Amino acid sequence: MTDAPPFIIDEDAAIDSAFFGSHAGRTCYARGHRSGWVLVVRQVVAQRDPPVMLRVWSRVDRVPDDDASCLALWERCAYPR
Repeated sequence: MTDAPPFIIDEDAAIDSAFFGSHAGRTCYARGHRSGWVLVVRQVVAQRDPPVMLRVWSRVDRVPDDDASCLALWERCAYPR
């Protein structure tokens, strides 16, 4: 049986915002969530505050530390072939 993706609650949103607040240069990161990972991309949209947080949940063995690899993994998980 496959686990359903997690519901994002206010606490999760606060954790994501805090990460990007303390890592201003980053646009992507991953955090563990029960039986998988939530990959979060921060997208700044003109004339919009706060930035949009795009999240995808996946089961992967390892998550990358660098922004470029995290973005590539996010895209692979968001748009599986």
